[in-house]
Amino acid sequence: MMQRAGARVLLVIAVAAALASSLTSLCLLRQGIEVIAGTESNDLARMNLRRIFYINLERRAQRRARFEKRAQELGLMDRLSRFPAVDGRLIDFESYPRSVVTEAGVSAASAPPAVVNGAHLTPGALGLILSYHTLLQRIAADQEEESVYVVAEDDAVLEDNFVSSLGLCLHALHDEDSRWDFLHLGYYDDDCSLAPLRGPANRLLCQPIQVYGLFGAALRPRGAAQLLKYLFPLDEQIDSSLARVYDKLNAYAVRTPLMRAPHSTPGNTDIQILPEG
Repeated sequence: MMQRAGARVLLVIAVAAALASSLTSLCLLRQGIEVIAGTESNDLARMNLRRIFYINLERRAQRRARFEKRAQELGLMDRLSRFPAVDGRLIDFESYPRSVVTEAGVSAASAPPAVVNGAHLTPGALGLILSYHTLLQRIAADQEEESVYVVAEDDAVLEDNFVSSLGLCLHALHDEDSRWDFLHLGYYDDDCSLAPLRGPANRLLCQPIQVYGLFGAALRPRGAAQLLKYLFPLDEQIDSSLARVYDKLNAYAVRTPLMRAPHSTPGNTDIQILPEG
């Protein structure tokens, strides 16, 4: 009997020790996660990153879920804000503001050709342009000129090293030009024209000449104000139009995009008009 009682005591002690060890491991794991999250938050604060806006149509719920899941994986949820996009399917051409798109541009968008894959305006493009214009007004209203905002389209996928790479690029950019306004973060790197910088920042950054795909950018309030002043009203799609105002603001691009997005296809585009097959 005494041997059985002793064995039970030893068993209880062993179970208790195992539970204590498991609890300790869980506590350490939780602390580790909190440290990592805290580190990411501190990194974002050091960048003066105020918000990450992603532009998303109400009917694109799957894209919303995917973008937010990715942001959560990267520890960005406390900086993330969804910006409800203007749906081109619901555009009233008569009341569309001509301060945003010219009369000729609205007319072209109201009767686009059968196939559009480029600069020509479409109803979807009008919706996206008005969304950007409204968002730029919000950013330009920030009185803190050092504030940094990231604007992304909802089909953009942030790279695994997005936070660390953004920090490195912004640091290099500040050293290159403390008065920078605009930085391309996501674009089609197989369809662009870029110029090298002369200083050490050239390792990470370059000068945009013609860039297609505006699915990710960082900008400051002054940059947003400059775009509002010089870019609008548009008569072409917004990414095609940026090239004519690069000389009006301090614009740069990352050498290696920090966001990726697929090229337009009939099934994924709300902007272009592409035939099936």
